Amino acid sequence: MSLKNRNFQNHKKRSSVNKIVENDFSKIEKINSFLIRISEAVSVISDLDELYHYIHQLLSEIIDTTNFFIALYDPEEDSLVYPYHVDEMDKVEDYDQNMKILNASKSGSLTIEVVKSGKPYFGTKKKLLERFEKLKVKKLGTLCEQWLGVPLKVQNEVIGCMTVQSYTDPERYDQRDSEILSSVSSQVALLIENKRKEKERKQSQERIKTLYEISNAVNTTDNLDDLYHSIHRSLSRIINVKNFYIAIYKSDTDSVVFPYKADQYDQDEIEPFSEIKNIKEANSLTSRVIQDGKSLLLKDDELEVSTIRGTVPKIWLGVPLKIKDEIIGVMATQSYENPHEYSIEDLEILSSVSEQVAMAIDSKRKDEELRKLNEELEQKVIERTNQLEAAQKKTLDHAHKAGMAEMAIGTIHNVGNILNSVKISTQLLLDLLKADKSFESLESANQLIRENIDHIDEFFQSQKSILLMKYFLKIGELFKDVKSQMDKHLERLSKGIGSIEEVIVAQQQYTDYLGHRVDLDIKIIEDALTIQQGTIEKYGIQVIKSFDDIPRAVVQETKLIHILVNLFRNARDAMFNVAMEKRKLCISLENDNKAVYLKVSDTGEGIPEENLHKVFNHGFTTKKDGHGFGLHTCANYMTEMNGRIRAENRKDGTGAIFILEFPLKNQKLS
Repeated sequence: MSLKNRNFQNHKKRSSVNKIVENDFSKIEKINSFLIRISEAVSVISDLDELYHYIHQLLSEIIDTTNFFIALYDPEEDSLVYPYHVDEMDKVEDYDQNMKILNASKSGSLTIEVVKSGKPYFGTKKKLLERFEKLKVKKLGTLCEQWLGVPLKVQNEVIGCMTVQSYTDPERYDQRDSEILSSVSSQVALLIENKRKEKERKQSQERIKTLYEISNAVNTTDNLDDLYHSIHRSLSRIINVKNFYIAIYKSDTDSVVFPYKADQYDQDEIEPFSEIKNIKEANSLTSRVIQDGKSLLLKDDELEVSTIRGTVPKIWLGVPLKIKDEIIGVMATQSYENPHEYSIEDLEILSSVSEQVAMAIDSKRKDEELRKLNEELEQKVIERTNQLEAAQKKTLDHAHKAGMAEMAIGTIHNVGNILNSVKISTQLLLDLLKADKSFESLESANQLIRENIDHIDEFFQSQKSILLMKYFLKIGELFKDVKSQMDKHLERLSKGIGSIEEVIVAQQQYTDYLGHRVDLDIKIIEDALTIQQGTIEKYGIQVIKSFDDIPRAVVQETKLIHILVNLFRNARDAMFNVAMEKRKLCISLENDNKAVYLKVSDTGEGIPEENLHKVFNHGFTTKKDGHGFGLHTCANYMTEMNGRIRAENRKDGTGAIFILEFPLKNQKLS
């Protein structure tokens, strides 16, 4: 070979070596950049899904991640789950986050080999086929040309596997790629583990808060219907309960009623409180939970159409409601779109709160029974009061007409004596209530939880928490005993009631002083719009105003502004999913010879017909984070201003309209 040719070949080799060194140096820089950026991202990434996506995004800058997945291993359950999977050949649904491989150690999968060995695995198509043939196992998914997986380790413990693969290029990866993936795997594993623990900690806190809310709802709700709504709202913190119902089981008649249901398709399929008899013989999912006394999770291929009443869901999850070992009902949720909406973890979450839900419902039912007894007693008192008022009026009239005032005074005196005996009977009942410390001890228990809410995890590991849970289990029996004693006193009081104290109270002349009152003025409406101006502009809402000449009507300025601001805010929320050019807030003032009508309408989704009469109820809301106080307060304010408010849907079907009706000055609404 000539000197010239040798120089040329040496130059070519040096160029090739330099190029490899440059490439390696570039990859090292990218690896360092990856480690720095992924560490910095921890504080700003809010959940695991975001973290998986960000890991994938950063890795794609240093290695081909066209086909990439992360698998996590549970050694106690010997299972593999795939929380993140991107693949150009296999469907994502096949590796959904709820997909779980049980008995993973015996599955023969490449992933479990990496997990168990704690070492990277790099194989070609030929090597993979030889392995599957040797182990006599079936490949999960499409066979690839190259498969490269590295273990995810935290303090020498393997928590999972991170994998890339190629279906088309048998030379896509080499040993350097294996080293690159291994060099970042420890940092990735640590971040995933920390974020998992953070998620578990948040879930635990949310679950404890939910338990507290459900327990406290017994005292804060007015009736069972409010309690059911409160339970539904509380559960939405920890699980998707978009389609949800509560069934109450009556063991004496072997029947169930459905006092609460929220469903996007079959809201009216079962009438509230409609009774289904012979439930244990019925072929339904609810009856299966009642008969077996166990939680049940079924996906679409496991659901029998004959067991479904109404639209068939993709997945169904139900848990029994128990007091001690007695089943009092079923709590269920379902999804019509996603067959992977719920997992075993969700079943465990719902089961963990079911006992508290059952206790809350049972306690509220007993409260309702007691309230009903009180209402019956109150009605008897009212009836007797009316009789006494009529009798006393008749006596006084007769006495004055006949000049027998002394007889009237004597009659009143005798009535007073009779009422004294009623007062004594009533006092006995009050003394019983004051003497019973059950309600005070319940408040003490709730106070103990409030005092430890900021370090609730630590508290629930203490001996006090065990005593507290035992107390909650016994509270139903305590209320039962109180109710039994009250029943006896109420029966005696009902039988012995002959009168009441102070049956005639001088009627005070109606006074209309309700605070600062002014004439209705357009300026009040403009002020309310000014308060919401920032939101209106931000959401691109067009304001349309139409005002008649305003007859004189009296309002309370502050309360009217509060009402309008609330209505404007609700209109904004209703139009959130509407195209910006179609968002319109319409305000009009109209009048006739009876009243002035202030109307506020939007072009949003409107109000379901079944909710039109509920929107002003205390605690009713359709918002995920709502409280149900706004429109209820608006209705109260309108009543205080001698007006009224009602809701309708626009005739063109493009939104809702709220109508505020005010009487003309010095008049009253008919």
